[in-house]
Amino acid sequence: MNANPSQPLLELKDLDVAFAGQSVVHGVNLSIRAGERVALVGESGSGKSVTALSVLRLLESAKLTGQVLWQGRDLLQQSPAEMQRIRGDEIAMIFQEPMTALNPLMTVGQQISEVLQLKKGLTRRDADARAVQWLLDTGIDDPRRRFDAYPHQLSGGQRQRAMMAMAVASEPQLLLADEPTTALDASLRLQMLNLLADLQQKTGMAVLLITHDLALVRHFADHVAVISTRTPKSCWTVDPAGKVWCMCLPILLPSHCSKPKPCGCDTPWRCPACGLGFKKTISRPCTTPTSASCRAAPWV
Repeated sequence: MNANPSQPLLELKDLDVAFAGQSVVHGVNLSIRAGERVALVGESGSGKSVTALSVLRLLESAKLTGQVLWQGRDLLQQSPAEMQRIRGDEIAMIFQEPMTALNPLMTVGQQISEVLQLKKGLTRRDADARAVQWLLDTGIDDPRRRFDAYPHQLSGGQRQRAMMAMAVASEPQLLLADEPTTALDASLRLQMLNLLADLQQKTGMAVLLITHDLALVRHFADHVAVISTRTPKSCWTVDPAGKVWCMCLPILLPSHCSKPKPCGCDTPWRCPACGLGFKKTISRPCTTPTSASCRAAPWV
């Protein structure tokens, strides 16, 4: 675990990602502490998944600049062998589409067992037993039978649970969850998110949830970072009481999570962090920057 609790577990500093000289992610700053649940939200194409893949250096053709600090060490400067050790053991990832991420030639049980053998040094017999337990812990019915099932023999929800079991089996300190509910029906999304929260509490790991579903974000996240195609910055956060605060300006936001503008101006305001435009509505003049009467409404 992190030796210094006051130090972020993961910290991105001015991260830029470019393909063939074309920048696709620029200037990302983000920090995650041990045990935190952070959501990274943004529109399609804003670079959410690319940012997560960059943490584990899984983009072979990309040019990465800036810093990706893992417990104070810059992952961009680590050797391939060291990155191979960190992947899955210290930082794990749930990929967006389990049918392409899972190996179609191996049963889901074999894939989870392989992780435990490689990362935890367990024997084949012990790893198989632990794999069955992880399938049970992730809510898969009849886990002993599902252990011998191939990915195509499972439903979409079961495949996602199996992917989650494989990611958390080695008990990483940080889990990167890339749109883990996108391929699921609406009725299953909240169940999957509750399962992820239960696993996070059980293992004590930190979670970076990548999504564009703000309803799920509000239900799950302690802190939220907004990334856009304009200026990706950490913009707003959620306190333990569930209230939403802007990180650009110290103003309490309404429940629908829109951004504020400075008081005393009736013209539309553009958030300097996320680049989104908003207008202000107030019930009385604001006398302090943190006045709860200062509200923002989306500017269309």
